[in-house]
Amino acid sequence: MNESDLDRFTNAFIEAFYFADTGEDGQPDSDADLSEACRLDIEADCRSFWRRFGRYLTTETCRKAFDDPVTQAGYDFYMTRQGHGVGFWEDEWPGPARHRDLLTKAAKGYGELFMYQGDDGLIYC
Repeated sequence: MNESDLDRFTNAFIEAFYFADTGEDGQPDSDADLSEACRLDIEADCRSFWRRFGRYLTTETCRKAFDDPVTQAGYDFYMTRQGHGVGFWEDEWPGPARHRDLLTKAAKGYGELFMYQGDDGLIYC
């Protein structure tokens, strides 16, 4: 496993969270920091997903389809897991439909991640 890829994957996951699920009424503030515990939970989930499915996310076909398939995958892991309207199931993910189905099912298998802002201003999972 390439640590640089894992870091980019994880950072994209976190960026997707801030993009999709902060700043609106009832959501954490968009400038709030993640708590250490929440960051560790996210890192563990991203590491697990990457170890299990990274080979599907870095194929030559993926590199031709996306400028940065690793970052796209981190973003889509979050969006798919949370049930947002974009993700691995979309046709933009190259390769056989069975790979998209596998990635979608796997991402959803991690369960929705519920985040909230604590009284201390930090975001918790």
